[in-house]
Amino acid sequence: NISISFLPLPSTFNHTDSDHWAELSDNIQSWLMAFADTMLPEWNWGWDAFWYAFITANPDFPNGKWTFWDTRIPFEGQFIEEWV
Repeated sequence: NISISFLPLPSTFNHTDSDHWAELSDNIQSWLMAFADTMLPEWNWGWDAFWYAFITANPDFPNGKWTFWDTRIPFEGQFIEEWV
């Protein structure tokens, strides 16, 4: 059983605040990088969750200013590919 350290979201999480989304994407990224096996379904789910949080924190991506992410998180998947 794999613990999802970034859930549940804290009661103070404000879905309209990009800083909260940036913190969440950082937390998801850290959680993903702790995995040795990227073939686990939980890793794939977290990968999608990372891109949702990342884009919400950086809505102008790939234009404008945005934070860098760990390149071990692939720039792939239906959501992110459709976004760009």
